[in-house]
Parts: sequence; C-alpha cells; structure tokens
Amino acid sequence: MPGPIFILILLGALLAFILAWWHYLSKPRRKSPLFRGLALLRFLSIFGLILLLVNPKFTKTTYDLEKALLTILVDNSSSMVVSDSADSYRDLTSRLMQNQALQDRFTVRAMEIGEEMQPLDSLTFTDQATNISSPLQSLQDVSIGSNTVTVLISDGNQTLGEDYEFMSHKPEQKIFPVVAGDTTTYEDLRLDRINMNNYAYLKNTFPIEVFASYSGSGNRNSVLRIRMNGQIRFQQNVTFTNDKNAIQVTAEMEAQTTGLQDVSVSLSAFENERNVYNNSRQLSLEVIDEKTKIVIVSSLVHPDLGSLKAAIEQNEQRDVTIAAPSAAKNTWEDADLIILYQPDRTFAAVFDVIKKEEISTFSIIGSKTDWAFINAIQGGYSISSYGQDEEIFPELNGSFSFFDSSLDITDFPPLDFELGEISIYTEHETVLDQKVKGVVLEEPMLVMIRGNERNEAVLFGENSWKWRIQSFRNEGDFKSYDAFIAQVIRFLDLKKRANRLTIEYEKSYEGVNAAEIVARYFNETMAFDGNASLKLFIKTSEESSYREFPMLLRNGYYGLSINDFPAGNYEFTVRVESTDIARSGSFKILDFEVEKQLISSNYKKMERLALASGGDLFYMDEADQLIDELSNRNEFLPVQKSNQNVVSLIDFRILLAAIALCLAAEWFLRKYNGLI
Repeated sequence: MPGPIFILILLGALLAFILAWWHYLSKPRRKSPLFRGLALLRFLSIFGLILLLVNPKFTKTTYDLEKALLTILVDNSSSMVVSDSADSYRDLTSRLMQNQALQDRFTVRAMEIGEEMQPLDSLTFTDQATNISSPLQSLQDVSIGSNTVTVLISDGNQTLGEDYEFMSHKPEQKIFPVVAGDTTTYEDLRLDRINMNNYAYLKNTFPIEVFASYSGSGNRNSVLRIRMNGQIRFQQNVTFTNDKNAIQVTAEMEAQTTGLQDVSVSLSAFENERNVYNNSRQLSLEVIDEKTKIVIVSSLVHPDLGSLKAAIEQNEQRDVTIAAPSAAKNTWEDADLIILYQPDRTFAAVFDVIKKEEISTFSIIGSKTDWAFINAIQGGYSISSYGQDEEIFPELNGSFSFFDSSLDITDFPPLDFELGEISIYTEHETVLDQKVKGVVLEEPMLVMIRGNERNEAVLFGENSWKWRIQSFRNEGDFKSYDAFIAQVIRFLDLKKRANRLTIEYEKSYEGVNAAEIVARYFNETMAFDGNASLKLFIKTSEESSYREFPMLLRNGYYGLSINDFPAGNYEFTVRVESTDIARSGSFKILDFEVEKQLISSNYKKMERLALASGGDLFYMDEADQLIDELSNRNEFLPVQKSNQNVVSLIDFRILLAAIALCLAAEWFLRKYNGLI
C-alpha cells in the first residue's frame, strides 16, 4: 500500500478520534461507560466514512513461467513408407516428445497430418493425400503473439492444398523440417495430366489430351498407348531430351460402343526405371447413344421431304425415316419425334399413337391438307380457309423467346398456302409471321406450341425446300438453315416431365478426390422437401446384395460421401422412404493414389521453407543436432511474466454495513438512555 494512503488513513483515524472525543468525552461528567461506548461507536462510524472516501488499495503480484510452444507435425501419408522406414519416424517422434531438455524449455504437443491435421494417436501412414500448408497456417492463427516452434517430419511432397513454400511466416514462428525418405533424385517418366471429357456420343470422335514429362539427363524413348476396354486404340512413339523434357499429345478417338468405358493411358518404362506407377493412368468415359429417331409421315412425294431429311441429319445424332401413314404401328411407337407432312384422314392411326405415347410433332400444313380433319383430330389449334391460294413471305418475329433464332430470311422465297384464320388455344410463340404483298398479317407462319407432356411446331405453308436452296445462295452452304431446323427439332425433342427426385454424381472418381452423391427431393408443388427420408442402396458390380446408407440433409440437398469406398464399379439406387420414387445410377472409383507416384523427398522445397521461417533443415540421422539446436537457442528460453492485480483493501459493502450498524447502535443507546 503506498505511503500517502497510509498517512491519510492515520489522519482519518485521528480526526475520527477527535470528533468522537469532543462530542462525548470532552466534559468531565461524561466519563461513564455509556459515553465511552457512544464515543467508540461514533469513532467507528466516522472512521468508516473516511475509509470509504480514501478507498485504500494494494497491488497483488503473481509470477508465471511461459514456455515456447513446440509442435511436432508428422506426415501420416502413404508416401512416407515407400522406403520401409515407418519405425524410424515413430522412434524420432517418440524421442522428441519424451526428451527432458525439450520438456523443460517447451510445451510439447504432437499432431499428425495427411488430408487433415489431428492430434497424434498412432502413426499408420495410410492417408491418401498430404496437406502441409493448412496445418502450418492453422498453427500461425492459434499462436498469435506467442513464441512457436514447429518440427515438420515429412518427405515434403504435398498433394493437396496451397503450396506451402509460398506461405508468409510470422517472425515468431520458426519451422524446423526433418527430411524423411529417400533424397536421391531418380530418372523418371511420368504422366502429368490427362484431359478428357466425361461423356461422348456413340460413333462420334472425342479428344484425349496427354501431358507427360521426364526428369533426368540424357535422351529417353517411350511409347504412348491409349487403351479402351483393354484394346489398344492409339499408339505413338515419343522422345524426351534435355531440351525437350515435356510433351503434349492429342489423340482423336472414336466412341464405338455405348456404356461406361475403361480408358487406360500409359508410357512404356525404360530399363531400370524405379517408379513405374506414375507411367499409367486409369480413366472412365460414358458413351451415350443419344440418337433421336424421327419419322416423317407423308402420303405425298414432295421435295420438302428430302430437304427436311437432309437438314435434320446434319446432326449425326438424328436418324430420319420417311414413311407412309399406312406403315406398321411400331414405326410410330418407336419414334421420338413425328413430322406430319400435309396430314389428311389417312393419318388417323398416327394421331392415335401420338396421343397415347405423347410424342412431340412437327406439322406442315399445305394445299393437300385436310383442314376439317386437322380441326377435329386435335385441340391445339384450328384453321378456317378463305379459299384463296396465296404466296406468303416469312417475317421474323423479334419477340420470340423459346430459343435464339438467328436465321437470316432476307430474300427468302414465299411459301404456298391458302389464306385463312388461324387460332391457337395453348401456350405458344410465333417464330415467323405471314406477310402478303408487303403487309404483315396477324397470322403465324411458323409457331412453337409448348405443352405439359410434349411440344409441337406447326408450319403453315409448303415448298420450304426453296428456303434451304436460298440459304445456300446467300451464304455458300446450308449451315444457317440447317442450324435453324436443328433448333426447332431440339425444342420438340426436349422432355418436359419434371422429376421430383434428382441425383447428381460423376461417372468416375479418383481416389483422393471428394466423391459425393447428391440428391434433391421435391414435394408435389415442386418445392424442396427437407423433411423426407432418403436412403442410398449401393453395391459393387460383383456383389449380389445392396448395402444401405441414410443420406444426410445438408445445405439445400441430401448427400452421402463415398471417399472411403475402395476402387471398383458401383451400382446404386436412391429411394424416398414411404413412396415409390427412386432413381438409379452407376459410377466407378479409379485405383489412383497420387502418393504412390512420389518416391523421392522434396528436400529442396523444405530447405526453402526453413530459411523463410528462420529455422534450419535436418535429416533423419540428425536427431541429436535438432534437439541441441532447440535446447540451446536463446530465443526459445522460457519467459517469466508477472501479473499485477490492484484490489481494494476493504470490501465497501461490508464497510457500509458496519457503518450502518454502528450508527444504529448509537441511536438506540441514546434513545434508550433518554439522550437527545
């Protein structure tokens, strides 16, 4: 307690004594015990008030010994045991943790790193990826303002996350890497990257782009091979030199069969090549047969038919057949799209199949069309003729929005049609309007009709073959007109049925990639239903029974991680409980471990990391030097810190209670003894 405060307390006590003596003991007749007791109570009351005003305080000092934080990070990835030295890593870790000199100077903790960082339990060296930058960044974030030391036992090969070499380090964080594994650099051929689409269409060609490199000196020859389902489909000799140690090869492949295809890319190894695992890669390709079967139904022989067939079949995924309305019934049932050319009463059976199978149609109305039959057989539109044949020019409707139409109809010849009134009763948009003698009529020439289960298009006019010829005259090819017809066909071929259950997944996953099956379930109003219970039933192609897993509700979807599944082909079904709604699929997990491709330690990068952070680099046989370095550096000495707490000498609540008690006692004694 400071001296001035002590003097104030003494003066306060003297003042309280003088006031109490003057009030009760200054006269000779007031020497009785009663007055002495009243004087004591008055003294205590006044002295308590003075203590409240002075508020005496004292400082309490405590001392703590703060040690630097030593974190031992041990790489638990599979690349650490390539050289069969797992026991040496365990021994080094145990030695660092149990060393008394380090425990006296540091607070020691051990963590294992792989795909994630976690407290060290037992080193298994089974992680399929190594993330070094994330643990180092986490240690920086949690040790702000404190002296931290990190010992990193790793081969320095990072396969996940930000490059740790380019991290910024705080001055108080020192990193001491310990190089594990083989530091010898070997000659090596490797496939660096392969670019390939996940899907391809049947009978179409698709590219595979291969990037390969060579580390070493001298020249090396190899053979690049690409296999599909075990058969060699591409082969090329490649040469690596000191000046050209990387190559890029693009192979054009043809998708010959549908389904999931195994694609293997490999480089032949040279003699005594140590690491051949990175000479090959396995991929997966889904070949889809998306060919749309289109039937043109006509009882006439007309050049419009050949023009339409030629324009549509420019897309190899469209197969067009011309048939009479009297053809076999299965001709229409197997069709994805039916083009009705100038339909009449002989088309009745075709319309029955269209209604039953809900097949999209493209109707072309001309001079031979039975308008009364058309009005009676369908309810989407109706036509009433004025009985006047006319040449009708097309006029592009700028407000059409169903698809982007960029067809240039400049100088397009007119179509032949009977003028009449056209009424359309369902949702539609007009692509082309009718123009007669320079006047645009409020009647459609080409209209797109959108339905719940199928779409429909109607062209009012014949001799559209002239348009294709005119497109060739204008541009020198048929591409513009054929692209426009392709847009119409694509609109008609678009399936409109909404699925309440949707699933998202890849056809193939590499082992270290985040693999997940995602499902979304919607209620009857097509709003996402977060209260449903979804189950995933999954099995390999070799298994006979499915395994069941619940799908977890996440942020707007249901998901299940499949990272831990072994390599193989899988079939699965997602089912909504208490309903008959389910969706199925299949995928493949590839046997690919990036850690197996790394056989040499990246000691140079670890050395740069040590220099950037102010630490030093050590090797596995330099454990004693590492311990000496950590034990003898003065910057890692424990720091004694003092904490000072200023507290009040007397609790004011107790003091107020004592003052009140003294005043009350004084008042009671005065009243009891008749004193004023």
